Amino acid sequence: MTTLTSTTTVKKKSVEVKYSNMTFIVECYTHFMVTLNNANWARNRYTARIKETGENIGMMGDRKLIRSQMELINSKPHLFLNN
Repeated sequence: MTTLTSTTTVKKKSVEVKYSNMTFIVECYTHFMVTLNNANWARNRYTARIKETGENIGMMGDRKLIRSQMELINSKPHLFLNN
């Protein structure tokens, strides 16, 4: 995992995920929320893009959602990669 940004208010990391047909770059983003009496980190949000084409998969969500999208895209590589 590579750290892209790490400050007191924002943390952003990325990791490469290799499937059989393509590679995805997944980014994890979280920020510090200051509320009235409670200061804590927000939930992690994930985005992903296809490394070979640079195309985003078009979603920001939790790990389960991003993983299901990556598996779906990997199962149909002819729609996303030019051979």
